[in-house]
Amino acid sequence: MERISNYQLYILTVFFQTGTNIVFGFGAVAGRDAWISSLISTCVGALLVLLYVSIMHMNPGLSLIQWWPKYFGKCIGSIISWMYIVLIVYQISREVGDLKFLISITILPKTSSLVFLSIFMLLIIYSVYSGIEVIARVAQIAFYLLVSLVIIEMIFLYGSKIMDFSRLMPIAGEGWHTIAKGVWPTGILSFSEGIELAMIWPLVEKPKKILKTTLMGIFTFGFFLTIFDVLAVAALGSSIFKNSLYPLYTLIQQISVGQFITNLDAIGVLYLLTNVFFRMSLYMFAAVRGIQQITPVKNSIIFILPVSIISLCWGIIMSPNISEHIEVAVKYFPYNLSTPLFVALPFILFIVSFIRTKKYKVM
Repeated sequence: MERISNYQLYILTVFFQTGTNIVFGFGAVAGRDAWISSLISTCVGALLVLLYVSIMHMNPGLSLIQWWPKYFGKCIGSIISWMYIVLIVYQISREVGDLKFLISITILPKTSSLVFLSIFMLLIIYSVYSGIEVIARVAQIAFYLLVSLVIIEMIFLYGSKIMDFSRLMPIAGEGWHTIAKGVWPTGILSFSEGIELAMIWPLVEKPKKILKTTLMGIFTFGFFLTIFDVLAVAALGSSIFKNSLYPLYTLIQQISVGQFITNLDAIGVLYLLTNVFFRMSLYMFAAVRGIQQITPVKNSIIFILPVSIISLCWGIIMSPNISEHIEVAVKYFPYNLSTPLFVALPFILFIVSFIRTKKYKVM
């Protein structure tokens, strides 16, 4: 059986949570107070992760897909498990949709989306075929690279002399109701997707340290979100940050040091491609491993190609334009999918698991 270290889990958690959140502007609806929304969302998101890890500790060795048949029977439990598998495939498709619009709008407007996405999906297929250990080792290298780029970006932004931190004032000037819009539903529910990491938790070398490791990943992600929101508002202003389609991309476009270091747009795209690569790889690994665990098939490799083709086609056709794509993510996905599957059902499962575990100890 493949194994990953706790440090590798930490890095994968950061990449998985980051995804496209930082590119689209986390909590942008809160304007200048987006950084406050990010901090609150991180704290509440950490509580959700605590809930998920608690369920894992009450069901040692079992993955997300295996939890449900254990407590709700083979019939109902399998149906719930398949719901999570379909949801994961849908999320892969949404990542494909994110890439489709970002690439065509930014650096490759004349390149066929199908060609680019097909090549990118081949990389995902190869990574999942190689296994979770290979994905984790590559993530370690990429993590150091991206952290270095973030530091360089901050230095260049400061050197461009476009930062005006007075734009962050007054704090909570538009009221806490505006901050709340950045927290719920999209803010908190972005962290709730961490439940899908339960598909790789059984593969971690030291299960007792999973909570500490995952929380470290969550807070690192929250730290990056907060820093980005502060820099974006200080450089762009509340209005531009709030209404920009890709705030990170817009922020990097502002870099101009001595009229020599300019046009660093590709860095923003590199952020997205790297984060999406690891996020999609983890999604794909979770999907094929989940299908293998719920079917009699012993080898999950045979599911990689079918899931990849379905995800690619679904992602290309799911939204005709970027406006509809974002509208679904903001208005429909949180309430119709995230809340019931990432909050309500896990909470019910926690109660059932807790009662069953206590009853077993008493007996």
